[in-house]
Amino acid sequence: MALPRNDIPSFGFAGVISSGKSEYLSRLKALFEKELGVKPYVISFSTIIAEVAERKYGVKERTRRALQDVGNEERKEDPEMWARRVIERIHAAKTAPFLVDGIRMPEEAQALKRAFRDFYIIKLIPGDPNARIEAHKKKYGRYPTEEELTDNSDRHVDRIDADITILNSYKKRDMEKQLKGLIAAIKKGTLPEL
Repeated sequence: MALPRNDIPSFGFAGVISSGKSEYLSRLKALFEKELGVKPYVISFSTIIAEVAERKYGVKERTRRALQDVGNEERKEDPEMWARRVIERIHAAKTAPFLVDGIRMPEEAQALKRAFRDFYIIKLIPGDPNARIEAHKKKYGRYPTEEELTDNSDRHVDRIDADITILNSYKKRDMEKQLKGLIAAIKKGTLPEL
């Protein structure tokens, strides 16, 4: 089933823990609404994983560790499983553009790229390790553990073939400038060819 034709591309955010994926997505969503006049559909890998974790594994508390464990366990059998579920949700929503949060594996990125013609992967690279740690503390109320920082779900992000790479300085003014530049490129039709 094809999504409605739209001249505004869709985007997915890839990055390691606390690289800023959700924050950038949230701000891009707001800019889509304000600057482009469209409300994008938003889907997160973690939402899908949490649903399966509860239904299949009986996980009630959606901790990062529990979701990482379920995500990694299910990927052993099928590396594209989570991407297919995200793709199904996007098709069911029957709307474009859409924004995807939490891409962490190259196979997931590839599956999304195969499924959608005008879909860009944005990879966020943490620029300042200390700012990254502080951002994690602000979001989760504690510093990340070494185990979280080296989890299998984050070790493969560097292998994701991104269309756009953004260095996250963890400064709001820099994020705003980067995303407004992206919106300007969308309006001008100057995004890189896919």
